[in-house]
Amino acid sequence: MALEFGLIGYPLGHSLSPEIHRRLFREHGVDANYELLPLEDIGKLPELIESHPDLKGFNVTVPYKVAVMKFLDNLSEDAEDIGAVNTVRIVRGATGKDGRPYRLEGYNTDWVGFQDSVAPLLEGAQSKTSVIFGTGGAARAVAYALEGMDIYYDVITRDKERAIAKGWSQDQVVTYEELEELAIEDESIIINATTLGMSPNVDQCPDIDYNTIQPWMICYDLTYNPRVTEFMKRCAARGATVKNGLAMLENQAKAAHEIWFRFR
Repeated sequence: MALEFGLIGYPLGHSLSPEIHRRLFREHGVDANYELLPLEDIGKLPELIESHPDLKGFNVTVPYKVAVMKFLDNLSEDAEDIGAVNTVRIVRGATGKDGRPYRLEGYNTDWVGFQDSVAPLLEGAQSKTSVIFGTGGAARAVAYALEGMDIYYDVITRDKERAIAKGWSQDQVVTYEELEELAIEDESIIINATTLGMSPNVDQCPDIDYNTIQPWMICYDLTYNPRVTEFMKRCAARGATVKNGLAMLENQAKAAHEIWFRFR
């Protein structure tokens, strides 16, 4: 019987994850399938797992990368440091919380996906400072990767107090209104870690003065549907190097497979 894996989140119509994971299964000769598992309420996760007895693991996307953690029995060190999870391994037959007959292990492969995809763009860069738009689980993973590469970052948000309450450093949290003070043109890497511009809302993008974007900048959008976002279009028009999140998605998927199958 084929092993089952999937993706939880809501909504999921934009996702290319099934296509990527199924290709990886074929490449490695694994008898498995990967499905979208839309979940309107994260509280229904135990019910979903129980209704899929062959489910061996799943990925997590917006808006549950933080909320899913309360269901997990243990976390990898990087997931704990980041404070977000995008990959879960289900250990059937092991006792979990409240005596349930499975254990849930949480990992984060988003940071690996981002790091491996952005590193080639940084070769030869003289200045390495950055700004991240967004404060969610994806932004946390990006920040973790940047720290590992010794790249300073500021986090741009609409609600500074909420961001600080979520654990972001007060010294690095900047509101959109304070962007002029930050002098964004001095940064070398601009990262959109929000859902602005994701299909079907393709006309949206972070609300900044795009005249401050410079040709030496790297402008990275974690969104991959559409392949060229409004953020990327506006940055490219200013001569900047732009990249979408497809390579990040593929890299994190490969890392997830290492987690799911190295124990078999």
